[in-house]
Amino acid sequence: MIWYAIASLTPAVLLALACLFGGAWPMLALLSITVLVFFLDRIARLTPERDETGRSLSLILAAVHFALLTLGVWALAAGTWLTTLDKLLIYLGLGLFFGQISNSNAHELIHTSGRWSRRVGTAIYCSLLYGHHVSAHLRVHHIHAATDADPNSAQLGEGFYAYALRALRGEFLAGLHAETRHRVRAAGRAALPHPYVGYLAGAALSLGCATMIAGWRGAITLLAIAFYAQMQLLLSDYVQHYGLRRQTRADGRIEPVGQHHS
Repeated sequence: MIWYAIASLTPAVLLALACLFGGAWPMLALLSITVLVFFLDRIARLTPERDETGRSLSLILAAVHFALLTLGVWALAAGTWLTTLDKLLIYLGLGLFFGQISNSNAHELIHTSGRWSRRVGTAIYCSLLYGHHVSAHLRVHHIHAATDADPNSAQLGEGFYAYALRALRGEFLAGLHAETRHRVRAAGRAALPHPYVGYLAGAALSLGCATMIAGWRGAITLLAIAFYAQMQLLLSDYVQHYGLRRQTRADGRIEPVGQHHS
């Protein structure tokens, strides 16, 4: 677990220093989440596996996410001490951190059995203006992965940018329809607010906080960071399921998901 902690927290520390001081820190931060993590990944493969859940690290990373997102919006939108190159490197580093580390962490949290852990994971996605991914992932992707019914499973021959445009819209609508159908079936929970109300409220709150931090530039900065982070997530789904399709069995049902479908 120490290797995962080093690989995930080192970029966060360096990105914070980059936001505060500029100079050599932005380049070091970007190298840490690319080159350093590349080598740490190889080192981790050589260490013996142990039965560790990593829940403490997961919650620490959640706290780091919100602190770093706030700091990043402030630095990029109002950081007069940063050069244009500094801001570009910080933007790339933040996009990689939120898109790969925060996204992966939120993904694990929404799969936990604890209600509060799931809510923390949802809050992370909402802060990146991507709250609906929770419903789309749990109620659509997990059921329909590697079929045409899943917007996040790329078709054979489909380029990434065409896929991303289709998936962004399709994911939002598929998750909305799935949640609405779920509420109809679960009549006892119908009195609870629709999850999409929470997702949209979370996105509005995030944009409102960004505006309070650095005015309209803060809101634009959050939109830019969130877009890059979302592209990281979509690229992951694109690579994992590109061109793979589950076969229809003789009884008309789709075969179960297997390792060869990812």
